[in-house]
Amino acid sequence: MKRLENQVAVITNGTQSAATTLAEILRNEGAKVLLVDEDKEALQEAMHRLGVGSGDDLGYTIGSSESGPSAYAQQAIERFGKVDLFIALSSLS
Repeated sequence: MKRLENQVAVITNGTQSAATTLAEILRNEGAKVLLVDEDKEALQEAMHRLGVGSGDDLGYTIGSSESGPSAYAQQAIERFGKVDLFIALSSLS
C-alpha cells in the first residue's frame, strides 16, 4: 500500500513547476490531486505533462480572484469525496 493511498490533495497555483512536481510526488504515493490555477491553457499543459488520461486520480479547476479555499475544497469533494491536504502555493508574479 502506498503511503498516501485514499488521500486527496488540492494544490493552488497548479501551473508552477513546484506544484506539478508536488502533484507528481503525491500521485506516485497514491494520492488523488486537484490542481487549481487561473490560466486555463497553462493548467491544461501542466495536466498533459503529468499524464492525464492514465486515470482519474488527477483533476483540475480554473480558479479566480473571487474563488477561495472553500470553493476549491468543495470541487475536490464533489470529484473525489473529500479533502485531506490543502496546499496553497503563492503566486510567483
